[in-house]
Amino acid sequence: MEHKLFIVFGASLLDEYEAARRMGIDDERLAQIARNSIRFSGLPEASKQRHLVKIDEWIAA
Repeated sequence: MEHKLFIVFGASLLDEYEAARRMGIDDERLAQIARNSIRFSGLPEASKQRHLVKIDEWIAA
């Protein structure tokens, strides 16, 4: 798979995920990117767990 670098200013998070999908990144990989973002964020642990569960529910659907 060829990867292209996109530099985008003023993009929303949704814009970033849509760009990733256009590059051919599948749902499982997008879910892993989202999980990593949450795990390494400054959110309280309870919030992290709540969001990780939501990602798992999405990918299982």
